[in-house]
Amino acid sequence: LVYGLKDELTCTIALFSCQGSNERILAHQRAGGWAAVVENGYFTLSKGEYLVRIAEVNHVPLTFGGRAVCMIKNILPAILAAAVQQIDIKTIRRSLQTFLPGPAFTPGRMNLFQVRDCEVLIDYVHNTDGFQQLEEFIKQIEAPAKVCIVGCAGDRRDEDIRRMGTCVARAFDEIIIRHDKDNRGRTPEELTRLISEGVSRVRPEAEINVVSDEIEALRFALNRALPGTYIVISSETVQKSIAFVEKLQKESIAERVLVE
Repeated sequence: LVYGLKDELTCTIALFSCQGSNERILAHQRAGGWAAVVENGYFTLSKGEYLVRIAEVNHVPLTFGGRAVCMIKNILPAILAAAVQQIDIKTIRRSLQTFLPGPAFTPGRMNLFQVRDCEVLIDYVHNTDGFQQLEEFIKQIEAPAKVCIVGCAGDRRDEDIRRMGTCVARAFDEIIIRHDKDNRGRTPEELTRLISEGVSRVRPEAEINVVSDEIEALRFALNRALPGTYIVISSETVQKSIAFVEKLQKESIAERVLVE
C-alpha cells in the first residue's frame, strides 16, 4: 500500500530497504532514482547507478552494534531525507557516527543505563509492532536473566494486547505487569488478564508479577535482579523513569567512592 502511493505523487521518490537485492529497489535504481539500502553490512546510498557507502551498520551507535533492526529501518529514510536536501556525504556520515542513543537525543527510545550490576533499557514501546521489534532485539542480547516490565494502553484491540504479551513471553525470562496512569477505557485487571493470556499462549508456566506503579515496578525488578540482569521497561512516564534510574546511578557511584 505504501509503495503504491508513489504513483499518486509528483515529487522526488526515494525508496529504502534493508535488502539491497530488493527488486523494487533495483528497478528504481535502473530508472535513475534515489535509494538507500543495507548492502554488505554498510548503509549504502544510490542515485541511479552511482553508489556510495555511508557507514558500516555495526559502527553506527543508534543500531546498538547492528542488533536494533528497528533503528536500521529508521536510519535508512533519514539518510535519504538528508541526501535529497543536498547535505554532503561527509556530514551525513559524521552525524550517524556521533548521534548517540540516550535521554539527551532520543528520550524514551531505547535508553540504556547501567544501574548497580544490571542494565536497564527504558523505551516507550506501546504497540504490537513495537513489541515485535523489541522481541527481535532482546533475542540478540546475552544476559544471565532478562526481565520485562510490560504495560500497554487500553485503546488497543484485545488481540493486539494479547500479542504484546506473547512477544514478551518469547523474549524474556521474567515478566512484570505494570499499569498506565490513564488506562484509556480499560481497568487494570482487564489489561492484566489480556497480557497474561498472551503470555500463556507460549509459556503457560511463566511466573507473572503485577506491580501497577511504574517506578515501584522498576524498584521491584532491580531489588530481585541477579548481577548482569537485563531489564526492559515499556514506559509511560519516560522522564520520571529516567530520573529514577539516574538517581540510582548517582547513589551507586557515591557508594563505591565511600568504599574506596
